[in-house]
Amino acid sequence: MIPPLDPTTPRLQLTGAEFNRLADFIFSKIHIKMPKTGQVVMSARLQSRLRELGLSSFREYLDLVTGPGHGGGELERLIDTVTTNTTQFFRESHHFDFMTQTALPDLVKRLGAGVNRPLTAWSAACSSGQEPYSMAMVLQDFDRKLPGRAFRFHILATDISRQVLDQTRQATYPMAETAPIPQAMKKRFLLKSRDPSRALVRIVPELRSLVKPGLLNLAEAPFRFSRPMDLIFCRNVLIYFREEIKREIVRKFSQCLSPGGYLFIGNSESLDKMGLPFRQVSTTTYQRTDP
Repeated sequence: MIPPLDPTTPRLQLTGAEFNRLADFIFSKIHIKMPKTGQVVMSARLQSRLRELGLSSFREYLDLVTGPGHGGGELERLIDTVTTNTTQFFRESHHFDFMTQTALPDLVKRLGAGVNRPLTAWSAACSSGQEPYSMAMVLQDFDRKLPGRAFRFHILATDISRQVLDQTRQATYPMAETAPIPQAMKKRFLLKSRDPSRALVRIVPELRSLVKPGLLNLAEAPFRFSRPMDLIFCRNVLIYFREEIKREIVRKFSQCLSPGGYLFIGNSESLDKMGLPFRQVSTTTYQRTDP
């Protein structure tokens, strides 16, 4: 257990040289670029690691994590710290509206996705699972729009952090985080804790079974799937990579998308000037064009 902070003890701060060393090391391992403004944030985030390891300086911590064996698994904990990002259910809700109104009817009509064969979707940086389960709710709800035909789908949910993948598998969330979920979907897809003192909900087993979590480093691993993806969500992730790595990731997305499949990116991201086979069809929403 991490001991509580003593409010009388001054917090350590990464020096410029220490932050640069940390940033270079992180880039060498996972190709994520640390923003220059991240020095204060990382100082705060790593305080608990120093306390738990009994270290008195960031220099000691850097020597440990960059040394042989990466500190006995400390590299994995560092990655969890670096890649912890804000997420929520139905974030950037216009993407889910586009899915329902445009993408899914198009994929069913052109490719028979979900009807003649299962539709395949990918949450490429799933964090603690709110995004893939939002996708699953929309896809499951779409089944009602196809009377007489069963709509089948599978969702792959990947991340570089084992910690958040464990949370995705557990699929248990504070009730306060479910506010963005439409009320009808809450009734269908959320289970309240049997203990009334615990304000928690869990995704129903039916949806959990359709979301498969997996460990993946977008910048390194080739994307090998048994069938093409119809929908890819990779939102608020590309901004952390350098331009050449960002383009390579998007190029790999284009190769694993079905003809006319859809890619959704974050509101602060763009595919402009990449010269890749995508056309923009809505706000931060792109469709793969045929070669």
